[in-house]
Amino acid sequence: MNAAIKSTLAVPKTPAIAAPLPIHDEARFAGLDALRLVAAFGVVWLHCSQVWRATGPFSPANLGEFAVPFFTGSLIFFSVQSVARKPGVPLAGVISARARRLLVPFVVWSVIVYGLLALNAMRKHEALPALSVWSALEGPTPEYWFLTWAFLASTISAALARILLPRRALLTMICIGAFAAAMAIYFIAFPAGALFGGSPPFVLARYWRELSMACWAFGFSGLVSGYRVRIPRHAALAILASAASLAVIVVMGCVLPTSALFQFAGGLLILGGLLMPNWRWLRRPAQLGSCVFALYVIHVIVLWPVYAVVRKLPANHLGILLAAAAAAYGATFIVVLALKKLHAPSWLVP
Repeated sequence: MNAAIKSTLAVPKTPAIAAPLPIHDEARFAGLDALRLVAAFGVVWLHCSQVWRATGPFSPANLGEFAVPFFTGSLIFFSVQSVARKPGVPLAGVISARARRLLVPFVVWSVIVYGLLALNAMRKHEALPALSVWSALEGPTPEYWFLTWAFLASTISAALARILLPRRALLTMICIGAFAAAMAIYFIAFPAGALFGGSPPFVLARYWRELSMACWAFGFSGLVSGYRVRIPRHAALAILASAASLAVIVVMGCVLPTSALFQFAGGLLILGGLLMPNWRWLRRPAQLGSCVFALYVIHVIVLWPVYAVVRKLPANHLGILLAAAAAAYGATFIVVLALKKLHAPSWLVP
């Protein structure tokens, strides 16, 4: 058989795909997954703090401000890490998966919540709840803004990672620029006056507030993935970073009414989760940590009866706020686990 025939019959070679980056020996970080439970309680605490009616400088709502930066940073880290480990997955597939995970439950629960609000308004012979153009991003209740933010942050970071990870020099410049942008946004207020002539829409103000953490998280994740940095497991450093995060949360919550340092606290908590060894006792909390998106969408409804009870109790009592947050958190988890045991579809229980 001559060379021409051999070349004709030869099986074409498939293009080589880069090997998974050795960011760590295991694809998941059990400590980071488990700390989602702590951050989820921070979200519930933040929303329960609406019952606090004190007028002094101390606002207990601050104690939950670390939660959303934590979720933003960890979400972007896992998005970039996923692209680094599986570079052959099409971007359209990533966007489709994130939409099913985040946008479909956002739409479903927005309809459910609006329906319940409308029924309550009709029962009281009141006007139906008003919607605006921004409701497409925040839903009928402001708490759902994070779902659309999570979709945008995760898909944009994944798209940028696909472009930049193979180009290390460009990646380095972009990551340094992301760190600089994070610092700038940290100190710059949202330009509401120039854009809206007054107060900005709630959802855009929240997006801007989380943009600093998003830039920092992408810069960190890009450098870790692009340079194939192995994140060590170090129990002492993990405990130190987590304890420092909680110290910042408590001190800043007790001293200042508001502080952007909660972005820093969320970042420290992420670092603690990344450094934490995969201890055996973390496996169950890490599994429960996968329920936090379901907890997020359902806790809004669970809070309604909690509000109704707590508002009848004496105001300005921290113990009441703690009991309300614990009750709402526990009740929501019971509902989520029951729905999962009944094999509820993912569009209902993400």
